[in-house]
Amino acid sequence: MANGGEDDDEFRYSVFLSIAEADTDHAFSRSLVNELRREEHGLKIFPANGEKSQASEEELQRSRLAIIEKVNVAVIFFSPRYVFSSACLDEVAKIHECMKSKDLVVCPLFCDVEPSDVRYQKNSFQQQRYSAAFEKVQEKDSKRLLAWKSALTEVAFRDITNLGGFLVQTERPYDENILVKEIVKWIKKQCYFEFDVFINFCGGVQSSCYSFTSFLYNALRQQNLRTFFRYDYLREGNHRISHSNDDKATIMRSRVSIIVFSENFTPADDKERFLDELAIIMDRWEKKKQKVLPVFHNLEPSHVRHQKFPYTLDDAHGDNKVKSRNSSALINVANLRGFTVKSRENDEQF
Repeated sequence: MANGGEDDDEFRYSVFLSIAEADTDHAFSRSLVNELRREEHGLKIFPANGEKSQASEEELQRSRLAIIEKVNVAVIFFSPRYVFSSACLDEVAKIHECMKSKDLVVCPLFCDVEPSDVRYQKNSFQQQRYSAAFEKVQEKDSKRLLAWKSALTEVAFRDITNLGGFLVQTERPYDENILVKEIVKWIKKQCYFEFDVFINFCGGVQSSCYSFTSFLYNALRQQNLRTFFRYDYLREGNHRISHSNDDKATIMRSRVSIIVFSENFTPADDKERFLDELAIIMDRWEKKKQKVLPVFHNLEPSHVRHQKFPYTLDDAHGDNKVKSRNSSALINVANLRGFTVKSRENDEQF
């Protein structure tokens, strides 16, 4: 069975916390971390509580940066002390990199600093502070310094008025318990999937492939797996699926995608939707955000891999950029391990 080359160990942690060592005893950070680690939330936090290692500081830092690539959410505890740590600045640079390349969800916490201070590197975040951290590690690396600056600028744009982030002003009256629970609730929402399985299918509703896919859908649901299958409501008498603007959102809220390739790859409008969804799914797979299982129904994987009929891409499937995207997605998914299913029309014994 295909898993896209991902090991379960890659999902050991769901949340990475980037925080200066001097802030680990901060009253608010202690409350937040303790709440995040409560068993009822089901979150795996790095660094883990009480986890010790005999590795060197350099090895530990390499390990930390590698873990950032595999988590669902990175929480950054921006404080006036954050920029004194070159390790923290390396972490925020890595988080920024993964934010762009792997769709990493970032939750910046601005504790006694203004988002604009971080964004424009002023006041406690002025350049001299992290230049001093730069000098401390004795590395004259302007590229590294530029990565720090770019990360601080772009990550801080995800503030409370944008896509995420929370403002914590401990010098002003605030309800710590309410704010901590609000932050944890937001993080949990980013870590959990609405669906266990997303089924991507294209083919005639009278075909054996549709019968097979419906059978698969029901079997998954019987195993208490939350499964999204758009064609399920065709049983209610609808015979046309419109292209949904929510396709990407639904796929991103799914843990696994099963892609059913049919010998009946029609009609044209459904084919376009199938290819759009496939491209989104394989982009998630490449970023190690989703596992993918291809199923080839009365079809050899080579037909998909080499785009033979009925998977030939013609001018009706977009411009050259779109066709190139779709072609890459077809090649990549056909190279994954999956299942080849042979069945007859109206044969319900799969």
